[in-house]
Amino acid sequence: MNYWLVRANWGGDNKMDNFIRGNYWENGYDDGRYRNTVNNINKDDILLLAEKANILYFGVCKENKENGKIVEVKEWIKFNKSIHFPAKGAYIRTIVRVKNTSLLSMAKEKISLLKEKNELSLKALSIENFTLFGNFEFNFSSGINIFIGENGTGKTHILKAIYAIIQANNSLSKKPSITETNLAEAIFEELNEVFRTKEVKDLRSFDTDKVNIEINFSDYNINFTITENSQSRVNITNFSKNISKKDILFIPAKEFLSNFKGFRT
Repeated sequence: MNYWLVRANWGGDNKMDNFIRGNYWENGYDDGRYRNTVNNINKDDILLLAEKANILYFGVCKENKENGKIVEVKEWIKFNKSIHFPAKGAYIRTIVRVKNTSLLSMAKEKISLLKEKNELSLKALSIENFTLFGNFEFNFSSGINIFIGENGTGKTHILKAIYAIIQANNSLSKKPSITETNLAEAIFEELNEVFRTKEVKDLRSFDTDKVNIEINFSDYNINFTITENSQSRVNITNFSKNISKKDILFIPAKEFLSNFKGFRT
């Protein structure tokens, strides 16, 4: 397996956002420069995407088109803290195979730590004045968590809230930078989609002015409120500008049980 340092800037035209969104890397030169080097990238090689003297992302080669131009990656993953390196000599080129032992060691260690973390883990959820709930806090284990309660006690509402927030989180995970407005609008849209309510502000408990929600991940927290004025976005009170993806799947109970003969929904 080889490691390749690649860049996204040619003549002032920065393509990094395009690469991150599209899960690919492209040699920006049309005159044959670096053609052979690009064609030497093999499946499962590691691409280190750099800007100036900092490596910001890594990706595993999924397919090399072998046209000297385009390499598809499985997914660009952002380092929690960029890898700084001396940008000089061969390491200022558009693409170069990494041979510097110190840089290789740092990259391998950082990638290994990210893989060990295996995405985010959900630690806790605090809610106040949300749908059926007054003031509740849920602490989650690292294994399987089970919600038990009678019909109509709000189990599905909690699952939907978690799903909506994580979906909003994931939708922004590939962006180079996160703003409060980005996150506020993403959470608003996901809550609206998941709960299918006329207005997100209707998720407030009866006769209450404000919903407070805090979700705690292993690396950061997201806090927000919903008020009468929440027309197009929630109100963010705490968030991280460096977020990570958390795979999630939500299957409604009725849909799940309908797949098993003998269960009535």
